[in-house]
Amino acid sequence: MTVNDILQFLDSKYPLSLAAEFDNCGLLIGDKNTKVNSGVIALDCTAETIEFAKEIGANLIVTHHPIMFSGIKKIPADSIEYRLISNGISLISMHTNLDVAAGGVNDCLCSVLGLKNVKRLPTDDFYIRIGEIESISPDAFAKSVSLSLNTTVKYVAGKSDIKKVGVCSGSGGEYIDCALKSGADAFVSADIKHHLFIDAENRGYTLIDAGHRATEEVVIETLEKQLNGKFGGFKVFYSKTIKFA
Repeated sequence: MTVNDILQFLDSKYPLSLAAEFDNCGLLIGDKNTKVNSGVIALDCTAETIEFAKEIGANLIVTHHPIMFSGIKKIPADSIEYRLISNGISLISMHTNLDVAAGGVNDCLCSVLGLKNVKRLPTDDFYIRIGEIESISPDAFAKSVSLSLNTTVKYVAGKSDIKKVGVCSGSGGEYIDCALKSGADAFVSADIKHHLFIDAENRGYTLIDAGHRATEEVVIETLEKQLNGKFGGFKVFYSKTIKFA
């Protein structure tokens, strides 16, 4: 298998054409014709990720987050770009296209949270999903999200039980009103700003911040199954760079 084989396979499932204009997806480092012996799947490409790839002899890393969004003027020896190139490791990133595509990050998040009858909301970018659950209290739902994602959540409890839930993986605060207008009783996302929690309290809806990493790592297992089912030789790396005390 080659880097291009893997890129084309991923593009067939999560089309690069769906990526946001600001984004930088696809093959970011390496030659598409390079033969791949094994690969690593991770949320981010960090120094730790590269060391893990070297340990297992992998020469390809597939991540969700890109390592660069704009032009770079130099590549010092301690940069991620230099480390990848000097070690002969290619990098493919599938970012906002993986967020919005069917079966991508947001659909995986809905599945982990146990949402039923999930629909994509007709926003410009199709980031938002809305699904149904059996009626549950805000506090019980927040606890369920915490357990399902194996993370600590920050939340404001609304005034009514929850039957419909809006979700957006990663930083989705800007989509709260869209979800509420579509009938959501609660919204689950990450990187929620303080004033949005105050607004949620005043307006009486449930708002849950489950963390950027936790709301996106849900897709890693899906990627691992798909890539190993098609090619084999891929291992998952969960970064420990960000720690919680």
